[in-house]
Amino acid sequence: EDARFMQRLLISTLEKDGHETIAFENGEDAAQAAKHAEADLFILDLVMPQRDGISALRMLKDDASTAKTPAILLTSRGHRVTAEEVKASGADTFLTKPFSPSALRREVQRLIRKS
Repeated sequence: EDARFMQRLLISTLEKDGHETIAFENGEDAAQAAKHAEADLFILDLVMPQRDGISALRMLKDDASTAKTPAILLTSRGHRVTAEEVKASGADTFLTKPFSPSALRREVQRLIRKS
């Protein structure tokens, strides 16, 4: 997530629930770092500098060490994404900004339990 306020919202919401977080402001750094982290879940913004969320996620899904990690794709109302695009990217679901912290919590819990 490249928007600071959204990044802070994501971090504070997830850390209040006891999750450890690592945040990046561009898709390239996120995709590279994720290959070396043992993440339970990826949350990627659709629009990011250097590598968009779909491209970063495809890179992660092509890597054996991160291929099975569930993912949430974030999109703003101005950047509509279809269910087909989400599925093709490898994301398990998407949230449209602005979203409520409770919606984020529900999806995170559901995907972590499922994996």
